[in-house]
Amino acid sequence: HNGQVNSPPFALYYGDPVQGNYDSGARNFGTAVSDPFAIPFTAHAPVLEFSVWIDLGNFFLDDVLAVRVRVGGNTLTVWERLTDFNANQQMQWVDFSIPMPEAVIGETVQLEIVFDSVDDLGNQGEGAYIDNVRVSSECAP
Repeated sequence: HNGQVNSPPFALYYGDPVQGNYDSGARNFGTAVSDPFAIPFTAHAPVLEFSVWIDLGNFFLDDVLAVRVRVGGNTLTVWERLTDFNANQQMQWVDFSIPMPEAVIGETVQLEIVFDSVDDLGNQGEGAYIDNVRVSSECAP
């Protein structure tokens, strides 16, 4: 979808590129999962960074947008729209830098980006875009 892109040429998009929204007439949901990647034992204070652009038909309904980390058979939520994003941040790119749980150090992990409209109400917004996803760490002291 060539809608909102923070760093060309592409961004991950949740929505219907033909309709320009995520209104399917029913509840809809999806999950994007990264390939597995290793967080080295030498990683010090790993951080997940990403940019988010959202246009939800009604921001105050319960639509879920979350970023999760799969590690060691567990899935840990590290960011959620409902608690980490404000209504006045809609329709603009917002950068996030999230400390990763210590449980990821020395492990192979996967990132999940989850969207769930929860119901069929208020889904006329453009949807959600995620861009500039990366994991980094500081040099060890």
